[in-house]
Amino acid sequence: MARRKVTEMIPHKAQAGVGYEAIWSHIQMYKDQPFTVPDIVAKANADRTSAHDYIKRLVRAGYVEKLPVKQKNAWCYKAVKRPLTAPRLRRDGSQVTQGSGRDHMWRTMKMLRTFTAKDLAISASTKDVRIKENAAVDYIKFLYRAGYLKIAQPHRKGSARVGHKASYMFLPGKNTGPKAPVIQRIKRVYDPNLEQVVWPEDGGDNE
Repeated sequence: MARRKVTEMIPHKAQAGVGYEAIWSHIQMYKDQPFTVPDIVAKANADRTSAHDYIKRLVRAGYVEKLPVKQKNAWCYKAVKRPLTAPRLRRDGSQVTQGSGRDHMWRTMKMLRTFTAKDLAISASTKDVRIKENAAVDYIKFLYRAGYLKIAQPHRKGSARVGHKASYMFLPGKNTGPKAPVIQRIKRVYDPNLEQVVWPEDGGDNE
């Protein structure tokens, strides 16, 4: 059965682009050119209140600069920092750390040829983001089920058990992009690079 788009995730192009990731991707299209809130609303098909709120957060965090000029009675802005992944920010501009561990693990997996859950937890942890081994095991399990990873070395001969002691590696072609696949609360794996649920393949329940 064909994989389906999801609507309950952070919205992206498939959901008419009303989420902060879509807003950020359209801001980046302007590069060194100024833009206004109405520009982003029109291009990203975003809610004006949501777009304005996110841009205010970007200004407070130093990613976007508010310019002292207007176009069609709207203030102009310019991006001054352009990380590939959309900044996740609180209203005061401080970084949201929830989900950062997943992002760190996704990046680290791609740098390590093979890894155990312990290797991943240690290598992906930083001063600000500490990753527990059990969290690494949980993320590995879902990526394994979704077909991103394979067991490179079982924890004991003849075992296909996914857990702490086995080592893993990426399957060819499964590095789908810079954004970490998300484990939804309903235990589905959503890949924001592909804009679709990748496990289970029918997008339904996994039981």
